Amino acid sequence: MQVLELNHKEVQKSRAGFLPFLVVLAVDAVLLGFMGGYIYESYTSDH
Repeated sequence: MQVLELNHKEVQKSRAGFLPFLVVLAVDAVLLGFMGGYIYESYTSDH
């Protein structure tokens, strides 16, 4: 029973450490897509 409890705590800890990474990755992807579209639009309007 104690081993199972320990494993559950370890899973919670690893998930807590992985969640901010996923959030940063999502925000980064959105920003990259937005900036890429903006740069592309400004480039095509200039040339």
